Amino acid sequence: MSMEGRFNIASRIAARAQGGEVLTSEKPVEQVERSEVRFERIGPVELKGVARPVTLYRANQRDR
Repeated sequence: MSMEGRFNIASRIAARAQGGEVLTSEKPVEQVERSEVRFERIGPVELKGVARPVTLYRANQRDR
């Protein structure tokens, strides 16, 4: 995927986030799995201009 395509997907994901909310796709979730952040799967969503649904996750602070 081109850099432009990645920015397009990131922009579409950001547009779906509510105020104060952080959303991400699956790849970053796999990379920070053991950090102080936990991720809640909110499901696959259709994004304008993207051929396949993208699974999104909501980032939350892990309870200590």
